Amino acid sequence: MKKRNLGSYTVMPIILFTLFIFFGNVHIVHAENGADQTNRLNAPAGLSLEQVDDGYFTVGDFGATNSATVNPSDVSKGEISRPDEVRLTNDNNQLSSIWSNVDNGNYLDITHKQKMSMWLYFGNKGSSGDGMALVLQNGGIDAISRKNDGTPSPGETLGVWASDSNGAQSSRDELAKTAIQNSWALEFDTFKNVTKTPVLASGFDVDLNGLSSYSDEHIAWNYPAEGSTYNQYGSGPNGYYYSMNHEDAREKLHLTTNNYKVNSGQAIWHHLTVEYTPPVTKGSNLATLKYTFNDKNPDGSQGSNIPDEEFSKTVQLDLSKFHLNGNTKLRYGFTGSTGTVFAENMAVFETMPSLVEAESNVVVNDATQGNREIADGGKNVHDGDKMNFNYNVTYDSGEKDLADIKATISLPGHMTYASSGQVGTVSYADGSKSEPIDASEIKDGVLTHTLARSLNNGLNTAQIQLNGVAKIDQSNGADVSTKVASTHTDITGNLYSDDVYTPSFTIDPVTTHLTLSAINPTISVYPGDKFFLNGQYSYDDGTAVDNTKMHYYVNVDGTHDYSFGDTDSFDGYFSIYGQHKDDNGNLVSNFPQDDFSKGKHTITVYAMDDNYIVSKPVTYTVDVQTPKPVLSVDGDSEINTTLSAGNINLPVNLTYDDKYGFDSSDVTWHTKVQGTGVEATTALTDGSANPKTSSKFVQTLRDSDLKIDKAGKYTLTAYVTDKNGQSSESITFTVIVRDKTASLTYRNSYSFGAVNASDETVYDRRSGDWTLGVNTTESDWSLSATASDLKSNEGSATLNGNLEYIDNDGNSQSMKTKTFLGEDKNVTSDKKDISGSWKDESHGILLKVMPNPVAGGYTGTISWDLTNSL
Repeated sequence: MKKRNLGSYTVMPIILFTLFIFFGNVHIVHAENGADQTNRLNAPAGLSLEQVDDGYFTVGDFGATNSATVNPSDVSKGEISRPDEVRLTNDNNQLSSIWSNVDNGNYLDITHKQKMSMWLYFGNKGSSGDGMALVLQNGGIDAISRKNDGTPSPGETLGVWASDSNGAQSSRDELAKTAIQNSWALEFDTFKNVTKTPVLASGFDVDLNGLSSYSDEHIAWNYPAEGSTYNQYGSGPNGYYYSMNHEDAREKLHLTTNNYKVNSGQAIWHHLTVEYTPPVTKGSNLATLKYTFNDKNPDGSQGSNIPDEEFSKTVQLDLSKFHLNGNTKLRYGFTGSTGTVFAENMAVFETMPSLVEAESNVVVNDATQGNREIADGGKNVHDGDKMNFNYNVTYDSGEKDLADIKATISLPGHMTYASSGQVGTVSYADGSKSEPIDASEIKDGVLTHTLARSLNNGLNTAQIQLNGVAKIDQSNGADVSTKVASTHTDITGNLYSDDVYTPSFTIDPVTTHLTLSAINPTISVYPGDKFFLNGQYSYDDGTAVDNTKMHYYVNVDGTHDYSFGDTDSFDGYFSIYGQHKDDNGNLVSNFPQDDFSKGKHTITVYAMDDNYIVSKPVTYTVDVQTPKPVLSVDGDSEINTTLSAGNINLPVNLTYDDKYGFDSSDVTWHTKVQGTGVEATTALTDGSANPKTSSKFVQTLRDSDLKIDKAGKYTLTAYVTDKNGQSSESITFTVIVRDKTASLTYRNSYSFGAVNASDETVYDRRSGDWTLGVNTTESDWSLSATASDLKSNEGSATLNGNLEYIDNDGNSQSMKTKTFLGEDKNVTSDKKDISGSWKDESHGILLKVMPNPVAGGYTGTISWDLTNSL
């Protein structure tokens, strides 16, 4: 028997391993480290999550243990639970989710502009867990990443991405079915998943550049349920693994630490703001989502205390990915997970957009400088300027009221505030009485004020105005440029929280002074009279004056403020009138006439040049003496009208003795219907330009206002009153109201031209004006006529002939008998020109003359018969 030569082959034994993975309740509990505990106990304030199952957020129910814990606390250490934190993970192999409670009104409304903000905490460990994700989804609270067998899948999925645990999975679209469906996610990934091995499900980050041993942490977004979100690697019997496409990836972040080294022992809370804007084009599915990370610090200061880690990204959000089918509500929330390593991850919700969508800002105005708005870095505020710090809260939309609004305002420095009495006011959108802010609400440089009213869709804005006076610093007895630093204000409510910051600006010294002086400071006028506030101005250092650089501010009676530019006077002089022309030649009102009722008015004027140098005010006294209005009838005082018109038009003339100017809007019309007790008050229907010294117009009154609802004869008395309480004498009108009418328009005489004697029958054409028409008011009509014989003017002879009517079709009929001339069976209000509708001179009413008539002039009569069927 020959031996077989095996050559260089080596026989390797095949050893089969069977790996048994047991899942059970065995759980290693890791104690919370000191830094995590400190950071949890000192978390920024957020919205309450108390009674979470019945409240605005719900812990996810996905058929397995959800590690999310609301209001975590350690009772054994005497901790008191706060109702505004949720801990997503704090151990190995955990999976968690928490969702907005749509049934209780907490959701993202895709039809409205919405803003969400929250605080995120990623732990204080050098080897952290997988991280967490902000998720928008159109599904239920059971939404979670799941393996092919339906069991929840932790680890690199973060609870939202697809589960890459099946090496036999060869389809990206099938893989995507294991993710949360109908969703968009923004991940905060704190663990590097770069294992290129099927089944191990840890390769989602292999395509990311820049990852290193000290900077595994990154932020990115995508659509978890879309196959295009994933890249396939591997093949055949060796199996497949997948990576993830990281849209707008921001790498090398310090999510778990706030310096540049891992294991620093310092972890921080990170702020996230998400702003949603609906599609601009009707029917479009492309909305806009902007997220800003690290835009403020837990102490309320702006920006991140880690350089270059405040950033924003704008996403074109495709709403079709959510498969809403007409629904407009998206659920939002967080998912989180850990694998073999873990970290303590927490979230604090700061706003809930569908419940309360609001925004806040602060605007600083220099009231002394005509309420000039002071931008960040602004200059030329001067010592003694009255400053207004306006903190504005605007309610945009929501299902709940924004209640318990509290402003905690760090007072801007280098200001003098009232030490007693009122230091500011709160004013509301409805213009109701302002709410005083007392100086006693200031303590240690901080003003704390809670608004007395809530904001909602019916009352959407509130302005908190703090009043101060600029106080410049001095050095060696001289004013020096003084920097007013930006200060922080915290505005919170039951369902809202925001931070605003005043702009920084500089109080600059004034090196020259501007002086105004009044010319003729006491003025007597009548309403509508043109009057001028005349004066001069100059600089104390002899600076040349230039009117084009001057701006004037006028206050009337301490309540009405107006401002305007140069008055076209000579340099060094000003002349202020109630109106002036702007640069485009348009008439601009400086202080409207309605500010000047009868009596004395105090007007103060001050000026400011383009270098923001402000004068002290000068004072004028304007004494307004008021005449009475004069109302008269302009024409016939007997007015004919119809019920169908619905209006009565009264021709009138209004003056103030043709001397004093007035505005029609300042005059009110009064009407009395005699014998009925009915009185009506209306505005003037004078449409002519204002102001004027006299006006002829037609005052239109409605029948319904005067309770005139049937035909008849009515006596109306009318008078006017003006804004100063002056009343005119009454005038009287007789008004005849008709129901339905048809009337004939005709002349008292008609004529025909001369005709020569002939042995033939001829038709003599019309001569002169043959006006003939029918006017109707809500009526039909029929017109006929009969003509008498024509008698000689010199005797009793009768013309051998007669009047005939020839219609436009050439048909003729003697008018010795009743002759039909036209009709309209429609019930209308119209004017019908009968004679104008005749075809030409050979049609209509003509004189038929028989052969050899006796010469002379002849006269006859036409009898008209106008009827209607009503």
